[in-house]
Amino acid sequence: MSATDGFNGIWHSVEIQSDGLKLFAEACNSPAIFFVCGKGMTSPILSYMNGPAKDLFNDGEKLPQGADISLVISELFGEALSSEILETFFRDGEFRGRVQMRSRDVSQSDIVLMRLNPGKSEYLYALIVGLKSADEELLRSYPAMLQRFELSYNMTRHDIQNHISAISSYLELCLRDEQTDVRNQHLARISAIVQDMAKYIRNMGAINPSGVKIEWRRLKDIVRSGLADIALGEVKASIDDGGYELPCDPLLSRVFYNLAYNSIGHGKHVQSISVRCEVEGDTLQVIYCDDGTGIDPSVRSRLFAPPSDGDRLHALFLIRQILFLHGFTISENGSFGSGVRFEICIPESQFRKAG
Repeated sequence: MSATDGFNGIWHSVEIQSDGLKLFAEACNSPAIFFVCGKGMTSPILSYMNGPAKDLFNDGEKLPQGADISLVISELFGEALSSEILETFFRDGEFRGRVQMRSRDVSQSDIVLMRLNPGKSEYLYALIVGLKSADEELLRSYPAMLQRFELSYNMTRHDIQNHISAISSYLELCLRDEQTDVRNQHLARISAIVQDMAKYIRNMGAINPSGVKIEWRRLKDIVRSGLADIALGEVKASIDDGGYELPCDPLLSRVFYNLAYNSIGHGKHVQSISVRCEVEGDTLQVIYCDDGTGIDPSVRSRLFAPPSDGDRLHALFLIRQILFLHGFTISENGSFGSGVRFEICIPESQFRKAG
């Protein structure tokens, strides 16, 4: 049994870090070894090693599943150095230094042992050996990478769940309605949803944990990219971006996809949606409107709130998280009965006129 066989089991209480960690590990040029310490654990245990890390051990495949951090580090650096490394690490929260490798002829190697996921209840540690400049950058940017990866995963799961729920509802209606023409209408809607899903999956870009590329893009292109994955049908969409560009990654388009999805799914009689810009002082306001029923005042106060325990993640909470990641904020200031009005506020440093 290899040391990585228990990887998924170790992360039983963390939905996405396992996949994100594997991608992160493979993006490292240097040997990278990861440890996790969750609830009920007295000491960090081996979680995952990339290929270069396995080569550091004389017989790394025989390291026991969930090996204690002290055993792994002793195998690499010997017992005396292991005690010094761990004592410094647990005292200061990080160890950096040049140390003698036990199993290598090379004289010394630079290493870093540090925690990667501040704010999480499960502690994740990385030991990187023979550190390169690219790996230093990976370590510094890991929390933001993980947040983007988790948001991308959660938004994708949310969107696909919505499609599946809609298909299930229309199938139930097909079974309930005996009139052929009504059934055909339901089947046509199912067909449109399946096409939406196909476009969505086709357009999903893989998130590279070594760094999501942030590019300046015209707002109209960001909005169009999101709307391209949804069947608007008879709903007319207008976009007036005022010639502004925003720094964005692929997640930002999902904001407008989900706003439009909500308009069509919950607005009841939406015939048009619009996106336009207004500048107020040093702030750019991106205003999304539809002509549907609007937001009931009784739910407005918790519109962007995180889900309660056991509830599914909802789109507006995820939208708020994505915008926060970009340095933006969002509020809803529409009038019930007259459609929604979402206002996305963008600070001066985060927008510019297209060149």
